[in-house]
Amino acid sequence: MKTILHGATCLVGLLVLASCGQGEPAVVATEPVAEAAAVSKPKLTAAVVDGTTLRRFLVVANRADTGSINADGSAYELRSTATKRVAFGDGDGVLARVPAETAAQLTGRRVKVTINARSAPVNGSSVFKVMYFRPGSKTGSDWQEFSVSDAFAPLSFEYDVPDSASSNGFDNIGFWADPEGKGRGIEISAITVETVD
Repeated sequence: MKTILHGATCLVGLLVLASCGQGEPAVVATEPVAEAAAVSKPKLTAAVVDGTTLRRFLVVANRADTGSINADGSAYELRSTATKRVAFGDGDGVLARVPAETAAQLTGRRVKVTINARSAPVNGSSVFKVMYFRPGSKTGSDWQEFSVSDAFAPLSFEYDVPDSASSNGFDNIGFWADPEGKGRGIEISAITVETVD
């Protein structure tokens, strides 16, 4: 708050209306002072996978999961015969890696992960699970379960990325295409990560 004195000069405290000797009363006027703008974090939206980066998926050798670009090159097809996975990501399965430059900017931020997915046209799975995790961290987002249909649709979940840096530089988004382990599949055409804090 800024204080302005009009009239006779006198010593004035915070908000004082007083007569200053024989002169006119001192009039204290106040002017609002704009509050300092809150420091906002920069918004980040990054395409982890799109039509040009489908090869960013990585199939970890485990005999239970397979993955490949589909016949028309529009999406990545994932299948799984695994019936059990640990809650924070066990390093197997099919992964999409968040590039190191992007991962570094997500440290300590709340993110929204959006997967554009559908059931595979042949022997499709109706449900899949996905998880965000940072190498070196002891926790992840836990498995998030989604239902899928024959049409591509965006499916999202949110996660607080740890404050600690990734031990490998990048972050991982892991997929479990068929939680029942019957080898059914899903297709993913895009994955986007954006900050929401």
